[in-house]
Amino acid sequence: MRNYQDEIEAGGGAVLFSCKAEGCGGDHTRSSYGGGGTSSLLMYFFHDADIKDPAFSNGACAVSSTISDQRYFTGKRTDPDGDTYLAVQTFQVDGGSYCMALT
Repeated sequence: MRNYQDEIEAGGGAVLFSCKAEGCGGDHTRSSYGGGGTSSLLMYFFHDADIKDPAFSNGACAVSSTISDQRYFTGKRTDPDGDTYLAVQTFQVDGGSYCMALT
């Protein structure tokens, strides 16, 4: 993720927002799946109802498991052709997940 931030800044742009783990708000260990009144940043990007991959596949697993080391940033760079915005989110699937057996 740092490479993307460096590239934005090297091109005269700026990081508009960045966060890590609990600094991103909500439950930073929750992916897009869940409920119980506890939301997470990942829930805003991937809704569990929108997951098209079959259950227990790598794709479904990646956005429906417990996660750790969540990081996010948005950046902006202005070029002669206009503004370019970039958003990057990274996370790790937690080690106790059934996903680990699929990798």
